[in-house]
Amino acid sequence: MNVLSIVEQIEELLANASGVPFSSKKMVDGEALQALLEELKANLPEEVRQCEIIIQQKHNILLDAEHEADDMVKAAEERAKLMVEDHEITQKAYQYSRELVADAQRTAKDVRIGARVYADELMADVEKYVGDTLRLVKKNRLELKSGRDERSADPAD
Repeated sequence: MNVLSIVEQIEELLANASGVPFSSKKMVDGEALQALLEELKANLPEEVRQCEIIIQQKHNILLDAEHEADDMVKAAEERAKLMVEDHEITQKAYQYSRELVADAQRTAKDVRIGARVYADELMADVEKYVGDTLRLVKKNRLELKSGRDERSADPAD
């Protein structure tokens, strides 16, 4: 039996069904309808079954594609987040290195200034010492000269 004749039998079963009083509903022989539906299923063309399989495969493919797209988006978001964090870490490292260089330059400047001040103080001490020594030498020379002059004036010598 072909599909169209089975559909016609179902239509005839519905047309001949008795009505339910005070309602637009009809009472149908359930066993007869079930038998016709099973026969309809058995006689469906292979193309219809293949269409159902194709529709299910299409649905599965779409679900897989959605899951894959979601995974790709999540991976891209995670990568972007890591890149931002890496960029922030790099920026912090550059900032830290700039601060270290600035601190080292300030320290070097302070050391140079301190060394100059210390050298100046040492030179001032040496200058004072040399000045004191020079005065002492001059005084001693004067004393020596005055002592020679006294001896040349002393007839006992």
